[in-house]
This record gives sequence, C-alpha cells and structure tokens, in this order.
Amino acid sequence: MFFGLLSCSKEKDSNLCMNQVFSFFDENGNDIFDQNLSSHLDTLALKTYTLSGEEVSNTIWKVNGVYQFNIFINNIDSTTIVKIGELTIDTISADFKEVDNALFIHKVFYNGLLVMTNEESTACGSGKVVNVFVKPD
Repeated sequence: MFFGLLSCSKEKDSNLCMNQVFSFFDENGNDIFDQNLSSHLDTLALKTYTLSGEEVSNTIWKVNGVYQFNIFINNIDSTTIVKIGELTIDTISADFKEVDNALFIHKVFYNGLLVMTNEESTACGSGKVVNVFVKPD
C-alpha cells in the first residue's frame, strides 16, 4: 500500500523590491557629493526617513565618478522623506504593482513629479538611476 501527501499553499509569496537608485546634482549638473568640488556635501549629509520619522539606511556607491544612493521606499506608506544637509527636504513616493508574484516599484515620484516608470518587474539595482537636480529651498 502506498500513501502520498501533497500540500499546496494558497498564499502568494511575493518578492519585494522597495529600492530605487538616485543621483543628485546641482543646477549646473555637478554631483553635489563630488569631493573635487569646493561646495560638495559629505555623503552622510543625505538622510532618509519614513513618514513616521524612522531613519532608513541607504547603500551608497560611486559609478563613473557619480555617487548613487539606493533609497528604500516603504510599500506600506509608499513615501520616503529625503533630507540633504541644510539644502532641502524632499519626498520620494511610489506606486507599486504586482506581476507574477513579484511586488515592484511601478512609478517613482520625486516631490510629486513622475521621474521613473518600470513597466515590468525588475531586479533591485537593475541600473535604472533617477537623476535629481537639487535647488536650495
């Protein structure tokens, strides 16, 4: 006699990608974190927070001489507050989309303006960078 037991879960096991890569430039197109500029900011000057005020850490790296920040966007409240030294306080928000068990950032908004659209699920760190031009408040 042979008995077999097979169990299947009805719950979806979604993959989450809740990060977007950003680079920040001044009005002249200079990386505001470029240490070769006299007016540069330290990379530690960029801080990000959830709407509830909790600070969120970011991954920072340099590509072709430009600093890139991998910034977390919470899918629950879909908004991150970005503070860049004493220059500015901005918001990043996103619309999320689920396709084939993957929840991913579909649209990215910087201060309410659409800056990136991903039509299909992409791996985190897929190389799409949002370039932001910072104007002092």
